[in-house]
Amino acid sequence: MERLEETIRRRMMLPANGAFTVELAVNRAFTTLSFNGKYTGTFGDGKDDPGLGDAPPGQDPPCITEPNIHAQNQSMAAGSAFAISYQSDLSKVTPENLVVFSVLHNSPWERVVSYSVPNLPACPPGGCICAWGWVPNGCGEPNMYMLPYRCKVVGKTGNAAVYPGIPATWCEDNPSNCTKGPRQMIYWNQLEGNNIQVSGLDLSGHPRSPAYNDKLGFANGAQTDIFMKPGTATPTTVKPGPSPLVVVALVYEGLGILMAWTIKQFFWVPHRFRYGILVAGGWGNVGDIRE
Repeated sequence: MERLEETIRRRMMLPANGAFTVELAVNRAFTTLSFNGKYTGTFGDGKDDPGLGDAPPGQDPPCITEPNIHAQNQSMAAGSAFAISYQSDLSKVTPENLVVFSVLHNSPWERVVSYSVPNLPACPPGGCICAWGWVPNGCGEPNMYMLPYRCKVVGKTGNAAVYPGIPATWCEDNPSNCTKGPRQMIYWNQLEGNNIQVSGLDLSGHPRSPAYNDKLGFANGAQTDIFMKPGTATPTTVKPGPSPLVVVALVYEGLGILMAWTIKQFFWVPHRFRYGILVAGGWGNVGDIRE
């Protein structure tokens, strides 16, 4: 019980107008959360592999399977994102109030990465709910990864509330078609609840695949166009936890965390696990935090 109570108090700290560090790995063993970091490497499988993604001249690079990051090289990594919902009750999180606030193009790639945070307002007393998302582009069956976390905006917080999100649109071939402002996370290839449909080929000649990158109009870094007018939120100063939190998104090999699930099931899954360390389903996939 003491451990559960301690876990409930933990939050992923989001420094307003700052950045936070994330570890992306195929197994917790290859992160600093296990074995005092003994088995960590440049990449999420515990290896350094300086030639990862290289190919002989004139040849296309093959799909990388170790680690299984569904890409041929870093330039082809689809991109990932974090979103935030200003709800403390997991059962009240919806696609509309879970808004993308940070995007990292060409990821997942290396294990240790940073995500930038815009001028987010403070969370309610019970904290916010955040999620990490990734929709790979090829190198396997279409799938969708998502991990939920309890989170908290810290530092000098903003004075503008976050608008509800709307679905992103495919705009690689016509930037004027890009959705402007706050956007929902990508829900694609699910049994129900999809918020985007694509067909045909992208400009590189490959089947279109929605992702957190320019193809859907997601700029790299903090998403600064998600806010209402100033004065819609109360600015304050929120002290962070006693020490930085390291967030680990475990990207398990083989199956996407939400592959072939419904959106309804996603919001049911974290509702089952009401603690700070949240199991997202399948093979014990875990979104973990530590002090």
